[in-house]
Amino acid sequence: MPRYRYKVMDSTGSTREGILEADNPREAAARLKENNYFILNIETEKTPKGRGIRNILPPPRVSKSELGFFCRQLAVMLEAGIPLLSGLSALKKQLRNKRMALAIMNVHASLESGKSFSYSLGKHPEVFPRVLISMVEAGEKGGVLDRVLNRMAEYFQWEHHIRERIKSSITYPSMVLTAAVLAMVFIIIFVLPVFQGILQQIWDQLPFFTRLLLSISGALRNYWYLGIIFASTAVYFLFRLTHSTPEGRVFRDKAKLRIPIFGGLIQRIIISRFCYTLATLLNGGIPILDALEVVEGSVDNIIMEKGIQQIRISIREGMGMAVPMERTGVFPPLVVEMISIGEEVGAMGPMLEKVGEFYDREVEDMANRLSVILEPTLVVFVGVIVGLVLLSVLHPLFKIMGSVH
Repeated sequence: MPRYRYKVMDSTGSTREGILEADNPREAAARLKENNYFILNIETEKTPKGRGIRNILPPPRVSKSELGFFCRQLAVMLEAGIPLLSGLSALKKQLRNKRMALAIMNVHASLESGKSFSYSLGKHPEVFPRVLISMVEAGEKGGVLDRVLNRMAEYFQWEHHIRERIKSSITYPSMVLTAAVLAMVFIIIFVLPVFQGILQQIWDQLPFFTRLLLSISGALRNYWYLGIIFASTAVYFLFRLTHSTPEGRVFRDKAKLRIPIFGGLIQRIIISRFCYTLATLLNGGIPILDALEVVEGSVDNIIMEKGIQQIRISIREGMGMAVPMERTGVFPPLVVEMISIGEEVGAMGPMLEKVGEFYDREVEDMANRLSVILEPTLVVFVGVIVGLVLLSVLHPLFKIMGSVH
């Protein structure tokens, strides 16, 4: 979205300058006039010399830890009696993420024009997730905005913790696999050609695996550009297929849940996120149907999204939550049973928090087990593959040397 640098005068005669995101200059001027500003100058922000590449690249995404920091700091200021506008002004100066700082500046301008905090946040869905907007709206209506922001800070910190734990679990296996692939490519492209002249003299006597490796080596050295084009095209179309169509998304998300070892971990993460998010919304006073609509957009799995859609339809028709959850076949029996108890005793939010804590511990334990199991397994796997490749080349050479003697 284009950015416009403006200079305006407020009702007291003081001049102000800033940057505003808008689709066009007319929209930027209209938004400034909504704040009762007299426009002195407005122009498109120019790209500074030497920073063209930086401005071509998309701005950095807002992380969960940054959202947690924003909510926590703003809650502390509100609890201390600092007005919301002053708190946002102070926060804007502390943030290093330019996208978030610019969004807060626009939120500040929207608040000055008389709009609500939740409405102002909702104008920036690329920065502030829907769950935060819904909770802020409930906090504004109930007059407990500081409590809501504290709760959201804990929620975003939990999401950040889960993401970092999963990253740390897959970092080492990813490094080992990458090293294995690079080692294989190096051997096939640079090592095998050294022996190719000798081995081709006894081509008919070579094992099939050795001949296959020599053929692959020749193809990679002579037609490497075709391999890059083919691989890039395949990745592009696979990505489009699994992200652009509903059928592709269903196939992708089903495949994720069926991946050996990792499928169970992914399912537990989804269940944990569903329980924590729904508990946070219900404890914040959001109606169950509205809360489920927000959760539906945050689980990041179309199989779960369709299950939540069925639950919303059933609740709208007057049913409880546990029965339609069981019918979807998406949720484990433990979740269904705990939610059924929560409905009976009228403590859905606390019960969902307990289920979320249980699956959170499951994710932690499973991630730890995966790290312990995968590290030695991958090392052995890489050693076996590299050993087979070397043996397929060295074995025929040893036979030649033996026949000479």
